[in-house]
Amino acid sequence: MAHRPEAIASTTRPEATLRVPGDYPTIRTAIDAAQNGDRALVKPGTYAVHLRFWGKAILVTGVEPGDSTVAAITTLVADSSGPILSFRDVEDRKSSVRALTVSGQGRSREGTGLLCENALPTVVSCIFRNHRRESFGQLQGEAVHVTGGEPAFVGCRFFDNELDGAYFVDGSALNRGWISAFER
Repeated sequence: MAHRPEAIASTTRPEATLRVPGDYPTIRTAIDAAQNGDRALVKPGTYAVHLRFWGKAILVTGVEPGDSTVAAITTLVADSSGPILSFRDVEDRKSSVRALTVSGQGRSREGTGLLCENALPTVVSCIFRNHRRESFGQLQGEAVHVTGGEPAFVGCRFFDNELDGAYFVDGSALNRGWISAFER
């Protein structure tokens, strides 16, 4: 009698689109539910957030990634508990944000925009504006603070920030070739 191989169940699931609001009430709950390869699709609005990706290879994006006017009205602001976006130690290029405005309407000790520590996130077509940072009683305004990481910025715009948009420490360097528009 010939041996008949058992059917092997696939453990691969299709990538999911998590809609905010809609499927999930907040961006945070969508990120918590997401698995590698998923994307959180964020409708226009203003969201007070402190987001960490926790090593997930996911995309958080505005609903119209190619439309800068929609990105301009899909705004993330600090919720006062920390930076708006935090990438720490485990994220790579597959951890990505796209077509969002990161606005410094709040204040944080670690920079109100994006904090990157030893990580490699990808940031595409985002707007960083109005960032102010208070340190030792002085405002030092930075949209991005990097310690030992190398975020990739593609087609991002930086303007109305207290510093020139990005502040890198610990030997990291900003490759301005990644940024299509760099305005003060």
